[in-house]
Amino acid sequence: MRYENNNGGFGDAPIDMQKAARAAKAFSWVFSIKYFFVIIVAAVFLIAGCYIIADNNRDKRECTELTRGTVVEFTEWVHHDDDGERVTYAPVFSYSYNGKEYRYKGTDYSTGSGLYEGQELDVYVDPSDPAHIYVPEYRTVKKTGISFVVMGSLLIALMIVLIIVERRKISRGIAMYEY
Repeated sequence: MRYENNNGGFGDAPIDMQKAARAAKAFSWVFSIKYFFVIIVAAVFLIAGCYIIADNNRDKRECTELTRGTVVEFTEWVHHDDDGERVTYAPVFSYSYNGKEYRYKGTDYSTGSGLYEGQELDVYVDPSDPAHIYVPEYRTVKKTGISFVVMGSLLIALMIVLIIVERRKISRGIAMYEY
């Protein structure tokens, strides 16, 4: 039998129980709003990852002319944080197309891409824009996109599970005071 009155309280339940039930309901909504913001951040990661993967696939589709290229150097990026300094690298490719020499600086930095200076590799060139290339061995780009998608998906899944668990806990707690 339910004893809820018109004031949102619970009829014969002591005042402390009524306050606890109202506080649990309010906490439930505040808690869900916090989760909602985390889900938004996770969705941004998911969308960014999908964009990176789609952009990589677009490069693969548009860059159709095969030529040979060489990793001529690596650019260095030093990150400073509380743990000290961390150095990451991006390759610089040199290739020729239609008798003209080009250099392309990779945009994705990593601690180790599996490439080495002097390495010869396949370079696919966009015939309408020879400065636009796709290098199958340069997997850091694809790994970055996949990492973003996985991280965003896991965050969204975790937040959904936590919201469901929290709602069930709160519902059970309120149900105790309804009789």
